[in-house]
Amino acid sequence: MPRFSAMSSKSLNVPIPVDLNKSLRSVLDCYH
Repeated sequence: MPRFSAMSSKSLNVPIPVDLNKSLRSVLDCYH
């Protein structure tokens, strides 16, 4: 279990920020 959680956290650490940035930009574009 700990190994799986570590792997998932490592793999999710990269795409999450990008998705957040894209979503934030899209929301800002919508409001602007």
